[in-house]
Amino acid sequence: MEFSAVGTVTYRNGDQIIGFGHPLLNLGPTAIPLAGAYVHSVLPSLESSFKIASPAENEIGSISQDRSVGVAGSITVPPRLIPVRVEVTGSGGRPERYSFDVMEDSFLTPYLLYAALNGILSSSQKDVGDATLRIQEGSVMKVEGYDDIQLDNFFSGDYAAYYTSGTVAYISLMILNNEYNPARISGINLNLAYTDERRVARVGGFWCGRERGRPGDKVPLTVTLQPFRGKEITRTFDLTIPDELTPGKLFLQVGDGQTVSRKEEQSAGEFHPKDLAQLIWLINHLRANDKLYVII
Repeated sequence: MEFSAVGTVTYRNGDQIIGFGHPLLNLGPTAIPLAGAYVHSVLPSLESSFKIASPAENEIGSISQDRSVGVAGSITVPPRLIPVRVEVTGSGGRPERYSFDVMEDSFLTPYLLYAALNGILSSSQKDVGDATLRIQEGSVMKVEGYDDIQLDNFFSGDYAAYYTSGTVAYISLMILNNEYNPARISGINLNLAYTDERRVARVGGFWCGRERGRPGDKVPLTVTLQPFRGKEITRTFDLTIPDELTPGKLFLQVGDGQTVSRKEEQSAGEFHPKDLAQLIWLINHLRANDKLYVII
């Protein structure tokens, strides 16, 4: 997968170059891979002439500035690239492996990562219909100088592929644009398991085995789940009443990770991490989509 733009070199001084005479995307400081190009033909036009061209295979440097008057860079300084390795195991059980490098830019990286992952899932599986994707344990985003970000999660339904790609891309957006310290992502490894089925369920109801309890007591909770096109499931487990609670009514919320997190944010307000390490800690403790949670 490749995105490229071809333009004219305006000026060269040693290994420093200026080109285009106009912006690429007007990104300002950046780190875009630079390569030579081959012009196959020029189409003259009184309105707007243009070239038909293709990039050369080998990178020769990087573009470090993208401004309104043109781009500037070096033919010896390599770009900062993020290696991405993806393994997709489908219903047949045979893994397919993909590898690519994506440029490191706080604006472009999340978009390119999202597009590339969607392209992989589209070509190896399908675009529409029931699907389930599990980002398996061991899938990580490596951040230099900090703990690895654990990416394992679970998505199912018509938009499973988009949520999978979007989650990885959005986490990269949070890290590269964090408000605390400049951060560099040194690599992304994804191990994906794919099936052509919808694996979702809704909570039919739940009830407590006791109406009263004291701190430290175990209260039995029973939950019914209605799987998609499946038989109802009933599960009973014990909830330990926290020791620090004061007397009064307890309100329980039961649901998947996204639902209880949304409810929790509405009642408790938004929490802001104090530094990048805490932000990564919070990402690593996001609630998973394949678990049932009870919130007091």
